[in-house]
Amino acid sequence: MSYRLTYFNLGARGETARLLFKLGGQDFEDKRIEEKDWPNIKPNTPYGQLPLLEVDGMTLCQSVAINRYLAKKFGYYGDNAEIQAQVDMMVDCIMDPTHQLGIVWTAKDEDKKAAGKKFNNDYVLPAFKKLEEMYKKNQGGKGWLVGDKLTLADITLTTMGNVCEHFSLGEPVWSKFPLLHAIKKNVEAEPKIAAWIKERPQTPF
Repeated sequence: MSYRLTYFNLGARGETARLLFKLGGQDFEDKRIEEKDWPNIKPNTPYGQLPLLEVDGMTLCQSVAINRYLAKKFGYYGDNAEIQAQVDMMVDCIMDPTHQLGIVWTAKDEDKKAAGKKFNNDYVLPAFKKLEEMYKKNQGGKGWLVGDKLTLADITLTTMGNVCEHFSLGEPVWSKFPLLHAIKKNVEAEPKIAAWIKERPQTPF
């Protein structure tokens, strides 16, 4: 099978899929487009959004759908329906604050700092606090969000947590949640992911 992932030259909503490809040992075309080219490309996309994943003629949009497909394909979605339901729950909880990124993205330059603080205080910190409480209650510090091995939930926490910290503009995120930060470190220490982190294009977030 051939795979092509199309996204901007950023980590953000495209990075979880890239990590899954690396973990799965699957070659893929990492097609990165520049923002200036997006207006011409957008009308030809299914939903007017990126990322897109093309698999032997099939085109998928919506980042979470793409990530779930790849996680199932490469064995990072859990071994049974109950584990998979918990993975889905954690992923959705992690994604919640990212729906508010527009607060910072659209703020005027002179208002960016205040917007970052609002994003952090009103959305990121409450979401991460609940995540860490759920983790402590269900796992007791086993090193992964769900079950006893790496899943899509941990990868999403890592990639989108980094995005949340970037858009908080200096406000602390990871340092406030040591258990979640430890999971992020576990993910980034996985040999295939660690190798990718060293070789991937350096982008703002």
